[in-house]
Amino acid sequence: MNNFNFFCIHGHFYQPPRFDPWLDEVLPEGSAAPFANWNERITRECYEPLAFARRLNQEGKIFNIINCYEWISFNFGPTLLTWMEDKAPQVYARLIEGDRKSVQRSGYGNALAQAYHHIIMPLTTDLDRDVEISWAIADFEHRFGRRPQGMWLPETGVDIPTLDALARAKIEFTILAPRQAMAVADLDSENWISVDETSLDTSIPYLVNLPSGQSIAVFFYNGSLSHGVAFDNYLRDGERFWQKIVSAHSGGLLTLATDGESYGHHFKFGEMALAYVIEQALKNRDAIKLVNLASYLHRNPPQKKVRIREKTSWSCVHGLMRWQDDCGCTAGGHPGWRQSWRKPLRRALNYLKYYVDEHFRRVGRKLFKSPDSALLDYGKCLCGKVSQEEFGHVYLVPGASKKDLNLAFSLLEMQRFALASFASCAWFFDDIGRIEPLNSLKNALRSMELMQESGGPDIEEPFVQILEEAFSNDPGVGDGRNIWINMIKPNQVTRKKLVSLGHVLQKNSMRLDFSGVKLFLKEKQITIVWPKLLKEEKIDLESERGEGDTQEFGPNLKKYLLFKLARQKQGQMWRGLIRSGEDLFPYFQPWEEGQTEVFDQVKDFLPGLILHYIFFQEKGEDFINYLKKFLSANPFWQQKISSEVENGLWDCFYNQNWKQMTRIMERSKTLGLRLDLFKIQNEIWQRGLKKFDSRFFSAFFFDTVSLCLEF
Repeated sequence: MNNFNFFCIHGHFYQPPRFDPWLDEVLPEGSAAPFANWNERITRECYEPLAFARRLNQEGKIFNIINCYEWISFNFGPTLLTWMEDKAPQVYARLIEGDRKSVQRSGYGNALAQAYHHIIMPLTTDLDRDVEISWAIADFEHRFGRRPQGMWLPETGVDIPTLDALARAKIEFTILAPRQAMAVADLDSENWISVDETSLDTSIPYLVNLPSGQSIAVFFYNGSLSHGVAFDNYLRDGERFWQKIVSAHSGGLLTLATDGESYGHHFKFGEMALAYVIEQALKNRDAIKLVNLASYLHRNPPQKKVRIREKTSWSCVHGLMRWQDDCGCTAGGHPGWRQSWRKPLRRALNYLKYYVDEHFRRVGRKLFKSPDSALLDYGKCLCGKVSQEEFGHVYLVPGASKKDLNLAFSLLEMQRFALASFASCAWFFDDIGRIEPLNSLKNALRSMELMQESGGPDIEEPFVQILEEAFSNDPGVGDGRNIWINMIKPNQVTRKKLVSLGHVLQKNSMRLDFSGVKLFLKEKQITIVWPKLLKEEKIDLESERGEGDTQEFGPNLKKYLLFKLARQKQGQMWRGLIRSGEDLFPYFQPWEEGQTEVFDQVKDFLPGLILHYIFFQEKGEDFINYLKKFLSANPFWQQKISSEVENGLWDCFYNQNWKQMTRIMERSKTLGLRLDLFKIQNEIWQRGLKKFDSRFFSAFFFDTVSLCLEF
């Protein structure tokens, strides 16, 4: 290995825990439009392109598709992976495959674990710190099929108790920012030399010896290079990015650590620059070789030790004040805004957590053989590694009843939501009225609700009294009490709302399946099942006459229902339009001399006429100019029709109807539609040309999907 300089790119991939705490569903977020929510948007802009990163030739054709997860170091949080496994399974499969292939290649995986809820570890209790680590490891083992060797600390927030907790959990290394090193020395020496971010040698791993007698390795990333990727447009051009890497390398290991969202979300096509760099490294260009951190550590154990600066992070120059007080660190969107709301928000959540822990211990000691052990191992149940029944058999006291089981899981879920409320993003930005603090407070309300339902105290009013000291910078949002009353409580999913939801579903012949709550309708009865609580209730819809008044659902649930109902109606609308197009097409005529507009009577049906022409009509070339002019004058309909055509193409691809697929492409191109063929390109590339019968394909087909013929 000494013939090369080594290079590791680490991507920290994170989204706030966006799940609604009652439904366990990510509900629509207006700021993410036109996508349904931010998870969906950033997956399409970043996580998916990284899984299928394009390399283009001079003609703009794809000659290679790279799974970046196979070549970079990365971490995804459990809450994001839970969503991705269900909603973006192709992307999820690629990142799991990327880690598996890295293990096959080097014996060590690219993936690192991440503290479960992305909480700032030095600002929590010893037990909660251990819980976050334990749940993260259980989730990682279940997904990746191996034990994690490294773990990403949220915001690289660190102190000695946190490192000690990692070492106890058999985590071998973590990654820190260069300014978090205080002094270094040789392993067998006490001659400590003070360092800072400008003098620290980041090309080697270091050992931290802990008071417990344990130790853990630390990699420090290259600060200037990582900063350049995040803020200086290094991702605009792949060759420029490569040259920056070459010029930054001074031997040993060069570690780059950035937000994974830089590649494609913050910088469009940033994943292509990364793919170019990966390709150069795989050629061993400039004697630089890609490696992951676990592999490098195995072959290059630390020769020096380091003392860290405790209670520090990479994203706050004031240590950890960004998550406690008005230190001035924000994303920079509103320079005049203050963050004095941070302190009362943390005080309120700490107040809640005190009562949650007290209630858990008091009631839990009667239910669990060991309450702490049950809490630490609950992560195995959350990820599906063990069933609830198995978990109850192992951790509950002998002879526990079904009611005891329900109570036990209510306590564990109470703890889960309390921990989720401490996700770091709640304090990271500049105002308490943002979506991240609101998510935090919804989790707090759910935890509070479960505590009271399981026989605990009602602490809502004293909690809100603390929270009302938190003031938004927007006068229209007001203080914390106003936020709680007007923005949090209305989104609480109550029994009454679920009954009303049952009426809506019955009226529209719909079924909704949430992860957090299941609704089963049978004649005039609704059964409400809370799977994680092992709790169900049967309700006579006639005796509770709520007719589904939309005003009582709250903004989030109402928005979700709008999405579901609109999707149902959308399918009906398109089918009706296409049928109308079929009826009208025989009477269609070309433009007359002097005609510049479509007849009003026909205009409403043109989308259906166009789709009928693309999918079904054998003839109709005489009317192409008619249809093209309508599309060029109506960009909204051009986008919507393109989307429907893409769905039709995917159906053809899935059913291997290549002749129909080619005709759809030809007609779409003739009409000037711009189709997003990203997923079809990926599937063709993954399967390989040999899997297809070349008799069904033409040069036009591969030209349209922008693929080179040489696989």
